[in-house]
Amino acid sequence: MKRTLTALLLCSAVFAFAGANFKLSFAEKKFAPQARSKTIVSKIAIADDNFIPIPGNKFAFVLSDKNAAAKVAPVYSAAVNFPFAAGSAEVTFKVIKREEKSQIRMIHVFAPAQKNDPQALLIYYMYIDNKGNGRTGIQVGNKQFLIQIPAKDFKPDAFNTIKLVWNTDSLSAFLNGKSVEERALPPAFAKAAAAPRGWSTIAITPVYKGTGDNWNNRMAIASIDIKDAK
Repeated sequence: MKRTLTALLLCSAVFAFAGANFKLSFAEKKFAPQARSKTIVSKIAIADDNFIPIPGNKFAFVLSDKNAAAKVAPVYSAAVNFPFAAGSAEVTFKVIKREEKSQIRMIHVFAPAQKNDPQALLIYYMYIDNKGNGRTGIQVGNKQFLIQIPAKDFKPDAFNTIKLVWNTDSLSAFLNGKSVEERALPPAFAKAAAAPRGWSTIAITPVYKGTGDNWNNRMAIASIDIKDAK
């Protein structure tokens, strides 16, 4: 497959389709998200070594050694890609390699308020922590509301699916279709979710060194499906 440069700063495209805000899967060796709108803000080269075969004659995306050396992962920006107040985010993934005592992320959504109000900041998390547990949830301002998925509950050496579902009152997590936990969200979440936003970012398998992530880690992403609650 001819090497292609998929990301150029502020190069954007618009797609209109029903049912999803951001959707990504790999029937072929192509990195082409469907989205209500998207602007890619990271410069990343995609080649054959970014894909591994998975059941169903499809592929999963992984960071390559060249991506890691350049310290770059796919990051998309556009407010309409993400349903802040009520929606779901589902990711099917497999941990290929995780260095001891390090974290590894599936997606990380950063959504500051348009008027730079720290209390209206929203961050949506989905990652494996330094003990191998799953973590998914929402940060409101500087307070986190996370659900932990015990490491023992994951299917070993296999693809697993985590789904986070939320509205203005609560968030719930599911692992491979089974409920893990539901917890309440405070009134501050509803207020923050209603704040106007000019942009947000959806980072896919990002690495944040300050939080214990490691560029040597590898996670395969088979699909991402982010929907609003409507």
